[in-house]
Amino acid sequence: MKNLGFIVWNDEPTVYPPGETAIFSDGITVSLFDAVKQYLAEINLDIGAVNQTIELIKNGNPVAKHDFVMNKIETIWLIADPAATDQNPSFSPAFLSVFAQEPAGKHQYEVRLYLNDDLYQQGNIIYESNGINTGMNELLTKFDHVDTVRQQANLKHQKEYAEQLAKEEAAQKTAREFEIKIKNLDPGHTKYVICTNQNVMSEEIYEVRPGQTLTLNLFRGTYFELKYFDQNWQKNDAIFIDMVNQSLDGTEFTIN
Repeated sequence: MKNLGFIVWNDEPTVYPPGETAIFSDGITVSLFDAVKQYLAEINLDIGAVNQTIELIKNGNPVAKHDFVMNKIETIWLIADPAATDQNPSFSPAFLSVFAQEPAGKHQYEVRLYLNDDLYQQGNIIYESNGINTGMNELLTKFDHVDTVRQQANLKHQKEYAEQLAKEEAAQKTAREFEIKIKNLDPGHTKYVICTNQNVMSEEIYEVRPGQTLTLNLFRGTYFELKYFDQNWQKNDAIFIDMVNQSLDGTEFTIN
């Protein structure tokens, strides 16, 4: 019989190698450390041909057990969060039910892993209960609707990813661009703003309708000449506004 190791998934995963006692607290998930790969190499079998059993022992008495078969090598969970990881056959509320009821204090358990009904590995864990076990009970309720919880978590993660991506893009835009505003005070005439890049002498013409404000996002590290002309003028009659670069970021000019 071999020693069993654990991974405790707090803010950062903590590895307890085989032979070390894992310590965890309320709401923290726990998986088994590299439990089956060596066994499969020893017996030269596919994992789908291996019946697995995890048994939780306290004071020499079995208090929970879970039997399962996997069709591929995946993380084997003692305590899983359905919202944080993909479901696999090792998912079970059996062990959570035990931890969720523990009174305040430190509780020591023995964890046994059976492969094809033979005891293969054994390890020790300590659960530090606060007597309320809110986190364990919240995890336990997720097992009532594992698929729904996982779908909701995926949607939340997608939203958070999109929001984070938008923040990063905004930060990158701020780092490479500066902003100039030009407000048309003329209540009856449209104005046209000529923006000329002084590095390459390329120009863009922008329309500003009566009473509206034009926002220009221009590249940092470059000077731009700004001119404008009225809808009734020729382009050659354009009036100079200013020469701008990032030092004028956020400046608003008015034309009339």
